[in-house]
Amino acid sequence: MLMDVAIAYEIDEQHRIATVNRAWFDEAQTAGDERLGDEHVIGRDLWELIHDRNTRHLYETMITRARERAHSVGFRFRCDTPDQRRLLHMEVAPRENGHVAFEVRLVESQPREAVELLRVGRAHSDALIRMCGWCQRVPLPGGARVAVEAALDAIHLFGSPGPPPPLTHGIAPACPYRLHACQ
Repeated sequence: MLMDVAIAYEIDEQHRIATVNRAWFDEAQTAGDERLGDEHVIGRDLWELIHDRNTRHLYETMITRARERAHSVGFRFRCDTPDQRRLLHMEVAPRENGHVAFEVRLVESQPREAVELLRVGRAHSDALIRMCGWCQRVPLPGGARVAVEAALDAIHLFGSPGPPPPLTHGIAPACPYRLHACQ
């Protein structure tokens, strides 16, 4: 889990991951995500790791702003674990030769009862539940967005036969506008 040391990584001018720090690997190991281990991540295209178009658009915007304005840009976002609500701060900064550095620090963390849906590596169905990577809210039928704990109850996720669906992350339609208002 993120603690005192920031996760830091850098991409090259072609958006390939050039460097990552030890905290990156520690977080990947804690999350149980083997795709992000050192032998698997260096040289990979950043876009291979970001599947949601809204999240990709946010990253593209931050990278472009950092490069064009030649100074860092930052924002806060939620990134929960099964047993912690976490508020993080990401700083995106230009480097030489078109490289861009990212630094992610923990702002605050609040313990909570474990939410099994957030556990990496659990069995799941073929359906997907999309959670905003920024506000951590899940859309319900009808358009309302609620915290993952409320969504589990509202859609009776664990009352269905078989394993629950996996989470996929995106950005809620209103969340990018919060960023633009801060710039």
